[in-house]
Amino acid sequence: MQEMGHRRDTRLAWTGREMTEAERDLAQSVSWGFIHAHDTDRADFRPRLLTNDRAMQTNVLTSLESEFRRCVRFDAAVAFVTKDGVTVLMKTLLDLAKKNVHGRVLVSCYLSFTDPDALEHLLTFPNLELRAFEGPLHSKGYLFAQDTVSTLVVGSSNLTQSALLANREWNLMVHASADSGIWLNATSEFETLWDDDAATPVTKTWLQAYRARFELNRLQRSRLPSDQSIPDARIQRPRPNRMQVEALKNLTRLRADGQTRSLLVSATGTGKTYLAAFDVEQAHARRSLFVVHRERIARDALATFRNVMGEGHTYGLFIGSRRDRDADHLFCTFQSLAGHLGEFSPNAFDYLIVDEAHHAGAKSYLKILHHFKPAFTLGMTATAKRMDAFDICQTFNYNICYTLTLQQAESEGMLAPFHYFGIHDLKVEGQEVKDDSDFAYLTSDERARHLIREMERYTVDRVRRGLVFCSRVDESHELAKRFRQHGYHAIALDGTSTDAERERAIERLECDRKGRDDWLELIFCRDIFNEGVDIPSLNLIMMARPTESAVVFVQQLGRGLRKVEGKDYVLVLDFIGNYQKSYLIPVALSGDRSYNKDNLRRFLREGNRIIEGCSTIEFDEVSEDHIYRMLDEASFKSASLIKGEYLDLRNMLGRIPSLFDFIEHGSIDPDLIFQSNTLGSLHMLLKKYEKDYTVRFTKSQEDMLRFVSKKLSQGKRCQELLMLKMLIGQQRVSEPLFERAVRERSAALPVSFASTVAVLDGSFRLPASKDVGCFCETGPDGTLQITDAFARALQDPEFTRQVEEVIDFGLARFERNFSRTYLDTNLVLYQKYTYEDVCRLLDWPQNINGQNMGGYKYDRETNTFPVFINYEKDDDISDTIRYHDRFESPRRLVAISKNNRSMGSPEIVRLKEAAESGMRTFLFVRKNKDDKESKEFYFLGLMHPTGTFVPILMDVKDANTGGTRQVPAVEIVYDLDTPVSEELYDYLTESDR
Repeated sequence: MQEMGHRRDTRLAWTGREMTEAERDLAQSVSWGFIHAHDTDRADFRPRLLTNDRAMQTNVLTSLESEFRRCVRFDAAVAFVTKDGVTVLMKTLLDLAKKNVHGRVLVSCYLSFTDPDALEHLLTFPNLELRAFEGPLHSKGYLFAQDTVSTLVVGSSNLTQSALLANREWNLMVHASADSGIWLNATSEFETLWDDDAATPVTKTWLQAYRARFELNRLQRSRLPSDQSIPDARIQRPRPNRMQVEALKNLTRLRADGQTRSLLVSATGTGKTYLAAFDVEQAHARRSLFVVHRERIARDALATFRNVMGEGHTYGLFIGSRRDRDADHLFCTFQSLAGHLGEFSPNAFDYLIVDEAHHAGAKSYLKILHHFKPAFTLGMTATAKRMDAFDICQTFNYNICYTLTLQQAESEGMLAPFHYFGIHDLKVEGQEVKDDSDFAYLTSDERARHLIREMERYTVDRVRRGLVFCSRVDESHELAKRFRQHGYHAIALDGTSTDAERERAIERLECDRKGRDDWLELIFCRDIFNEGVDIPSLNLIMMARPTESAVVFVQQLGRGLRKVEGKDYVLVLDFIGNYQKSYLIPVALSGDRSYNKDNLRRFLREGNRIIEGCSTIEFDEVSEDHIYRMLDEASFKSASLIKGEYLDLRNMLGRIPSLFDFIEHGSIDPDLIFQSNTLGSLHMLLKKYEKDYTVRFTKSQEDMLRFVSKKLSQGKRCQELLMLKMLIGQQRVSEPLFERAVRERSAALPVSFASTVAVLDGSFRLPASKDVGCFCETGPDGTLQITDAFARALQDPEFTRQVEEVIDFGLARFERNFSRTYLDTNLVLYQKYTYEDVCRLLDWPQNINGQNMGGYKYDRETNTFPVFINYEKDDDISDTIRYHDRFESPRRLVAISKNNRSMGSPEIVRLKEAAESGMRTFLFVRKNKDDKESKEFYFLGLMHPTGTFVPILMDVKDANTGGTRQVPAVEIVYDLDTPVSEELYDYLTESDR
């Protein structure tokens, strides 16, 4: 088989006919999978083990989705199907229906675990046949038929979100021709099961009977004896989760420093109440007071405290007629307490907890805060950023004990998964819905029907409990009216709605609907419920408004993420019109504050591999195209964006932030400041925008600080940072001393003494460059010494402090992102680098202008040959560089030389002789977008010419005649040492829609 995989003229011995191209590729893949792993360059057909591995950005779902996209028909036999399993595949199922790809799904009724809501929704797809097997069917197999080579996936994954995204699952994917034994065997087995008398067609009548059985089985499971059910949490003392452990340490430190107030910023449902109980206990508080805004939350908090602290304390409520004034730990609403403060001494409590602390600016909250004088006060909120003028952080003395982002909470499994679908909004009378659309367009019956149609299309759960966020108050009321006219239980609330009206609406949304006719399924709103409301059973968020703030987007999304029994996920439907700031959607969903356009495009394309937990993200073609366009047009290095983000952080901290504060508190990546042409350093930002900042440096000091910030702070190599640190501390550095410092950092790092010196003495920079890098020079004794100019600059302690802060920031980034280097280089696989980065990290003596690099440049001194490829070409790119580079597989690349090259050109000769000369060829690839803000290439490792060099002629425009002429070039085939990761390969090779 190995030999057959390499010989292109092999015939099928058992038939005598010549193998097709697909069969030859398949033979190579079989050889790779079952004989020797280096025998194939065709990745499409390699057998693979499908697993869920977030570290490797792989999961079963995306692999199955790829096969669904390619197949001409499919069959699936799975034991269990759940609502969340159908939801995560919804976009794929809709695409298959649109293309009329026929599929058959066989499910098991064993133990009645398969959810009838999931089956009922599958029935709505006209291209699907559905049968239920009345017996112990426990298979998990997927058969994808294709025109040439088909795919079989067999393993452990049912159609559930956990199986497809999170659980430790093993599924073997193999490829086979239609005549192969394994394919015939698998399809025969499926046909046998499909035609078995136990396989019943799923109809509405059958579903009605099965639903009754399903509900009975669920009821019986809920009534299991206590020794068979989940242990009561009160029996096993709760332990702090990772967030709580870190916050508890910080709270202990704050009290040790004499602080009396602190603020916890963390999403709803992440364990803030448990944290408060843990801290009350560790602070040895004799009495505590817990203030909330809803009675139910007060009762839940009491149960949590009793759960944590046990029965050695007394617990009470101060609500309505209940007045447990003498309890050790008292729980109340601010409404019930505010009018009875005179019944309590200011020193009655050692510890005060204020839940939903963003309300602390309200008079009733302020009265409580001003009355009591506890030893410590803890505020808890899901957001420290307010849309009004109230400064929450100031109320708590700017002591933020911990900030937990949505992405961190999802990663830790603290929140319910969400399944987000970006859906294009409707054109009404030919007009797109825009930021400033007329009321008539926003509320037309045509648009209402569109919202309803999409809501029904994506909703699997029959019990809908949703919030709909609108762009205008009158729009929310009119849309609620339209929905009621179409038979939905809907109301609208706005800023004029009283607390009682809101509480009543929430109760109607969450109630048990049996025996009631006043229940709600949708609340339309504007300017309320962004934060400060807890609706645990919420399972639908609809965004019928433009995204103008990533903060507000996350607040609204967070309304539905509390984990509760019976809720497996939250469905998020985002209706995306022609909104100018729709590019903020991937910013909000990813949590990536670098505002790097390539990162955001990659997230749009491969978000299901990147996002944490069991959540998923999908966009339809129209909305995805729109966001790509808005990304292309947006400017993320604008002064207004940087200034606004800085002031938000400044106001939250109540002080001038350090570089590390930007990262710790989820603000913008400081690299946006450093790469700004008008700033270049934190000092310049503060000088321009911070009224309390009075530090002034000389022009020379500002230039030096800008160089260190702009060129070195990303930490792509630690050597310059280490050398600067040594120069500041010792004034002189020898090569042995420098080598020792590098080795202490990592034994695997190359010691790039000469290259590092070239960067810091200025000789590396381009002749026309304005960047200053004259920090050192070679002394008479051959050691490296500090320059007089740098020594004078360091006489200013504040300048020294700021340079050292940038150095420490850069070293921290190096450890986190760039310390696990590839082979003996300074490069890290799959990280991104500019032309200048590559010249520096390959130890070239001087930077080379990007134009002169031209995709290929050989350095004789280091014997290195980096190849830069813009993989996806725009239509308007110049003909002379419109090369047709292409991946044939994650391991094989076909690349085109520069034009006017022949088989005798020096660079082609070098590539032919690379094995003998030891020349190392490194591959760097980027998606060639119209992106002036990010010109970085992914590093994909070493590659080697296979020996295939093909002279070609390229048609180019003749500048003189306006016609075309042909120029020679050479097509070169390379094999990569390391196959490109699945997620990155798909991103690079798939065209943007």
